[in-house]
Parts: sequence; structure tokens; C-alpha cells
Amino acid sequence: MNIIMMNIMKNKILSALLIIMTVTFTFPTLANDKVDINCYEKSIWDLDNDGYAAEGAIAEVKSVDEDKSEKCPAGFVKSGGDCNDNNTNVHPYRLELSFNNRDDNCNGKTDETEYFYDSAGYSIQNNSFGIKTKVNSQNIVTAYNQGNLYAKIIYQKLRDSYDRETGYTKIGSLPYTIMDGGITRSAYVTLSGLSRANVYRARVHFYKDANKALQGTKGYVANYQMVQEAGDVWYYSTSNDTDYKTSKARTKILTRSFHQYFEQQRGRVGQEGSVDPNGTRYGADYYEAWCTEFYSWNAKVALYFIGSVSSTTSMAIYFWNHYYKQETDILNKWARADWLALDTNDDGKKNHTGMVLAWDSRENRFWTIEGNTGNRVGIKKREMEIISGLGHITSSKVK
Repeated sequence: MNIIMMNIMKNKILSALLIIMTVTFTFPTLANDKVDINCYEKSIWDLDNDGYAAEGAIAEVKSVDEDKSEKCPAGFVKSGGDCNDNNTNVHPYRLELSFNNRDDNCNGKTDETEYFYDSAGYSIQNNSFGIKTKVNSQNIVTAYNQGNLYAKIIYQKLRDSYDRETGYTKIGSLPYTIMDGGITRSAYVTLSGLSRANVYRARVHFYKDANKALQGTKGYVANYQMVQEAGDVWYYSTSNDTDYKTSKARTKILTRSFHQYFEQQRGRVGQEGSVDPNGTRYGADYYEAWCTEFYSWNAKVALYFIGSVSSTTSMAIYFWNHYYKQETDILNKWARADWLALDTNDDGKKNHTGMVLAWDSRENRFWTIEGNTGNRVGIKKREMEIISGLGHITSSKVK
């Protein structure tokens, strides 16, 4: 065989090999799984174009790619519950505007007391923390102007969810604050007598003394009457334990997380957030589930090398030899701000993430704060049956 024929045969063999290699190593594009979600047609149910369908709106089931399930198709919205579809300033997941005698956030209440949050909390000590209330009611201001405004706090330690209450404290200041397009006033109170390193929730009620005119007279007894009920919203915070570096790190993580919960209440993050929609603030893509990103984003202020963790499997690896799967270990090891792996689908696989607030011994459930619960930041109670594992924060991970 001459050289020319040999080269022709070589080229044919090489061509055949390239074809085989192309067939062998070219991977087909797999179709994205479809899921059904409820959506509302904007042109019918969201006339004020605020992203929320009117109360009583009829949902349509839409089939979308699984990795885009956090948003409805163009022309549809995913949220409902708008109690005034003629006013873009009225819808769920926004703060109440002060002194306007209107239900701005569609919770059935008017000018109710709400709460401010700061990412570092307010005056957090080992046995106390501050609560800054957002005063929305003119009745509170009137009582204050008369020198007759008092506050009483109803609160719970999440470890036992048992109602406790303080005495009456006179309010000496109602400073003005500009927030959410309006001028409001705030009142600051301190919740004391707390246990170290525990998470609490509280509500502040405002009163006036109906017998104030009798002060200084013989036999005077105060007669406190409600001026403004606290409403359904709780304020969440934690006490500290300054003797331990790890405890201070846990406090830092929690206060940052609670501030994001506040941002959710204002409608600034989470589902179609006005500043950072869905989980984009926490490093997730627009359509992506963002529960683990929420945990790592909040924890990175206090823990090493956690800022880029974005999956439940990676998070379990991050905690490595302090990741516990057995129920007895979980109940013995948990502490506030620890990581929880959850199996919400009951398929034996961890698919969701929560941050521990407390194990409630009365209800036998974990209190958690979570990202991407209904595409929002939420506070939940989770039963042990869906807990897949616990990632325990140790001093070696603390900055």
C-alpha cells in the first residue's frame, strides 16, 4: 500500500473516531421538570399594579419550570390578599402608615402598634433587651401629650412559650421618625428579668391612668385603661451571654436575621420584594430557592467561610463533625442560631433549611427563622419528625 492510500485510510479512521467520540461525549439537554403553581391574572385581579391580587381573587394553575417556581409567568402575580385593589399603597407585607385611620397592610386592624428592628438589636444584655415600637395611633400621642401614657409588655420565652407580663412603665418620650413615606413616632421600652442566651417574643400594650387627676390625694389607686392594643405582630429578640465568645456570635447572627424578618414585613425582600426580590439579597438567583443562602448570609457576620454555602448538602459538610442526625443528639446539642436541615417533603432527603430559635419544651417543636418559606422570610414552628440534622456552631468557627 502506497503512502497516499495509507494517509487516506488514516484520515478515514480519524474521522470515524471523531464521530464516535462526538456521539459518545455529547450529552443531551434534559428537559426541566414542571411544577404547578397558583397565579392571578394581573389585568383582572391586580388593578392597582402593586403586585398583590385582590381579596377573593380566583387563582389559575400555571405549569412552570421547577427552577423558576418562585415567580408566575408574565401577566400574572403570585400573591393575593389585597384589601384595596384601587390603592397601590395598600397591600399585605408592608408597614402600617401612621395616623391615617386606614388598614394599610390588610391585617384587619387600623393604626396598630408595630416594631422597629436594628441589625444589631437594641441594648441587648445578658438579662434584658430594648424594644422600639412604631407608634401609629393618635390615641397614644394624645395620652402622651397629657403626660398619661404607660406601657406593659406581654412576653414569652420561646423555650416554653409561657405568657409572662411586666408592670406598667411610664413613657417619657415619643420622638419623631420618618419612615416608609410618612412621619411616625416611636416609644422605647426595656424588657428585663430575662434568662441568659434565650430567644423571646414580646408585645407592647399602651395604657392611660383613668385616675391620674387623683394623684397625690390620700388613697389614690391607679386605674389603667387600654389606649392601644398591641395587635397580632410579635417582636422577636434575644438575650446575650457576654461571658462566651460563641454566645455573642449567636446573638449577632440572630439580630441580623430578625432585621431581615422586619425587611420582609416591609415588603422589601422576599416574594417580589420592592428592594431585593425573592432571595437575591442573599446571593440566590431570581428564581432560585434561597433557604440555605438566607442562613449563610446572616451567619457570615460571625462565622468563618460560610458566606458561599448555598445547599443543604454543602451546609452539612461545613459543620462536618458537629453535624448531628440522631434525635437525642439534636435535642441535647441544639443552641440558638444553629442550623437545621429539614425534610419538608417526607421523602427521606433534606430539602430545606432553618435557623434555630429554641426548642419549645411545652409544644415539643423547634422555633425557627427561615428564608424561602413561601418565598418569604418567616418564623415557624417545626416538629421533630421533619428534622434531618443539626449543624452546631462551635468556637472554632467563630470569627
